[in-house]
Amino acid sequence: FWLKFWLERHLGEPSLSRQRSGAAAAMPSYKLVYFDIRGLAEVSRFLFAVARTPYEDYRFSFSFGTPGDFSTIKRPEFDEAKAKGELDASLGKVPYLEVDGVMIGQSKAIERYLARELGLMGSSPVEAAQVDQLAETVRDVKDAYQKVRGIKDADEKKAAMDKWFSEDLPAWVKLAEKSLLAGTGPF
Repeated sequence: FWLKFWLERHLGEPSLSRQRSGAAAAMPSYKLVYFDIRGLAEVSRFLFAVARTPYEDYRFSFSFGTPGDFSTIKRPEFDEAKAKGELDASLGKVPYLEVDGVMIGQSKAIERYLARELGLMGSSPVEAAQVDQLAETVRDVKDAYQKVRGIKDADEKKAAMDKWFSEDLPAWVKLAEKSLLAGTGPF
């Protein structure tokens, strides 16, 4: 959420001139492919939304034999596409982004590509590095949260989650905000 807010607040509405060079250049056709969850494709979806850029959001369905038990997951469409070799260009993984028929894999590569293409990567190399810094901070926060979420013992997990939301996450957000205020850009 706060990444989307920051992008909208600090980079504003991207201009078509920043998105594609040349007035006659056609916008590419985008197709984002992932599972029917937020996960690794959500930042890319935010980038499309902030840039007000149309794209196809294709989502493979999946279900659990036992809720929450990933060893029982069923994903027939994905498994079929993988077996047919349709995911080879993305190393057999999702998400992938199709741009005019060319596949780009790996969520961070997709995010950086979209940020550049959609005019959301800043207007200078320094601003691009600041955007990268924020993206890597988001990854650090996510990784730290996943460690807490992965705790098996119910009592230990509850205590860790309470601490995460009351202390740890607010501390991360405060640090991220301070780093943005320290810059000399439009923030």
